[in-house]
Amino acid sequence: MWNHEVKRVLAAQALLALATAAVAWLAFTAAAAAGALYGGATALAVTLLGAWRLTRFSSARGGILHLYLGIVERYGLAIALLTIALTLTPCRPRPPSPASPSHSWAR
Repeated sequence: MWNHEVKRVLAAQALLALATAAVAWLAFTAAAAAGALYGGATALAVTLLGAWRLTRFSSARGGILHLYLGIVERYGLAIALLTIALTLTPCRPRPPSPASPSHSWAR
């Protein structure tokens, strides 16, 4: 169904998500690892949607419209999944460290 390049991208994203979760678990906490895994799963879901959209509408007929529709769908899915993560799960962004430098644009 999908070509070799799409499978390669999905495999690379999955490996990066697992590696990031492992580092987060070792360096921080299990909650940080869970957040990294959820972020990786979100990236995989967005990639899968984009790949599905491109294979479904690969003809030139209405191509630009379907391309823009696919972009809007991917952004919508990413926003929905991240909203779910921040509201319904214990995943929370880390607060800034007190040692982080203050920037003039952040005041």
